[in-house]
Amino acid sequence: MLKNTPNTPPTLPEGPKRGHAPPPKEAEPKARNENDLLIRDLVEPVYQVEPTAIVRDVKQSLEGDNPISAIVVVNGNRPVGLVMSIHLDRTLSQQYGVALYHKKPVDQVMDSQPLIVEGNSAVEVVANKAMLREKSKIFDHIIVTDKGVLQGIVSVQVILQTLAGLQASKNLEIAAVNKKLTAAKKKTDSMNRALRNAFDRLQEVDKMKTDFLSMVSHELRTPLTSVLGFGEIAQHKLKDEIIPNLNMEQDIAIKAARTVESNVDIILTESERLTALVNDVLDIAKLEAGKIEWKKRPININDVVERAVSATSALFRNKGLKLETELAQDLPKIHGDQDRLIQVVINLLSNAQKFTQHGSVICRSQLVNGVVEVRIIDTGQGIASEDQPKVFDKFRQVGETLTDKPMGTGLGLPICRQIIQSHDGIIGVESVLGEGSQFWFTIPPDVYGNMEDRVSNLDSLKLRLSEASLAAAGSDAPLKAVVPVGKLGRLLLVDHDPSIRERLCISLEQEGFTVTEAVGEDEAREALTRQIPDMVVMRFMMPTAQEFKLANVIAGNKALAGVPVMMLTVKDTADERFFMSLDRYFPNPVKASAIVSEISAIGRKQGPVRSV
Repeated sequence: MLKNTPNTPPTLPEGPKRGHAPPPKEAEPKARNENDLLIRDLVEPVYQVEPTAIVRDVKQSLEGDNPISAIVVVNGNRPVGLVMSIHLDRTLSQQYGVALYHKKPVDQVMDSQPLIVEGNSAVEVVANKAMLREKSKIFDHIIVTDKGVLQGIVSVQVILQTLAGLQASKNLEIAAVNKKLTAAKKKTDSMNRALRNAFDRLQEVDKMKTDFLSMVSHELRTPLTSVLGFGEIAQHKLKDEIIPNLNMEQDIAIKAARTVESNVDIILTESERLTALVNDVLDIAKLEAGKIEWKKRPININDVVERAVSATSALFRNKGLKLETELAQDLPKIHGDQDRLIQVVINLLSNAQKFTQHGSVICRSQLVNGVVEVRIIDTGQGIASEDQPKVFDKFRQVGETLTDKPMGTGLGLPICRQIIQSHDGIIGVESVLGEGSQFWFTIPPDVYGNMEDRVSNLDSLKLRLSEASLAAAGSDAPLKAVVPVGKLGRLLLVDHDPSIRERLCISLEQEGFTVTEAVGEDEAREALTRQIPDMVVMRFMMPTAQEFKLANVIAGNKALAGVPVMMLTVKDTADERFFMSLDRYFPNPVKASAIVSEISAIGRKQGPVRSV
């Protein structure tokens, strides 16, 4: 008996079990996207028969007036085989012949290993499984189950058509998305161009502002100098010559003179304030334009603090405030511009004095988390929490600007921030309104410390490279110069600045050294092929890899391996690899006597260069 199976399979009577192998176990379905199409969405009803059904009845159903393409053979409600109309005649002819086929049960001619999948399998996964079967079975129907219970069948052609439709739909979606992305990219490109143009314009405006401030400030200095000069002369004349010689009965004249004297005092006071403002504007303009000439060297921060305290102590005495210092000893040196750092501490101390009416101010130095810290602690009026982030803004003065009298230019703290940042440091403020403020800054210790530390660090970094070649400069010939033993006297001085070379030569020759001058690397290479010096001294403004190339060549040449190399430079470089070929390194400016002392120290340590 044939039974049609809708989406929910009917309950069928048990048929005899004929020992057919069960269908292969379905693998666990992979994790799928929630938008994946499942095979159960394509399932169709199917005719089913028990394994004992006669082949004749099955064949009539497959080839009758309303033929069907496939029948599922079930044992109970579980599929055990599949009969496809396109395969039945061939199977019968191969096994039985025409005369006997109609008497056999259907389980003798069915495909006992059809493709059976669970309904929650993705359509794409099922299609791939179908395509992996042997060629004759690729287009056989696929049996769909739910936990092993028959649900129906699906045609491979339907699967392929469905996937083709899905792909076409995806292509349309992708095209639409690409169109939107193209439009968005055009819009983004346009916005980026506008932002670049705006940024360039802002930079141009900022440069114009800086140049304008610098120009105006310079132009103001000349008339201010005249105003201050003539004001001081007028003040002196009034106090020493005019007022003392007036007749005490000339009340009108005396009052006029006193008025003029008071006005002159105001002129001088305001001129000094305007001069301070002009100097601050020049400083901030130079700092922002990167035109400050830094004079950095290893310094002790306590020396900076003591000089700043000495310069401002009169302000505290006149106001009746106590200025205390708490300086930690044995602090590591920092690498900095001493005058500029003194300017920072003076500015912070002056601010503390201005805004502190009673109590004291403490200036403290200490080592905090490996960096040198200076902290100014006052008992003044304090700063509101919302105003603290603004104190380092240019021309910004916190407090009630309508009621409080301005007490500065508003540029002192921004200048301090620029100076500290140029020393790789950090500056900040901590304050409680009504209780006082603490302004602080930190600067990392000098990488090399004092000169002895520099020598030690450079010796540890020293790496003699493999033989570099002076051959490129024509140095194939052996170097035969002979240097007297026991005396370090022959120097090669490499410097682009003729005035510096001349000054160094004079100082060195006065000490008994013989100096050979070279303008640059090429002349130095040529000089080295003619004679081996006892030492090479190089001076460069801004050291780069190119400037260190000559030192590397000397270090890698066997004939020159014993020649010490010393470099003088204006600015340190953070790349320690450059220092590997040096025996001494320290920054300019440096006195000629210090250079002579260092050269002598190297000579005592290294000893003379013997004949080669």
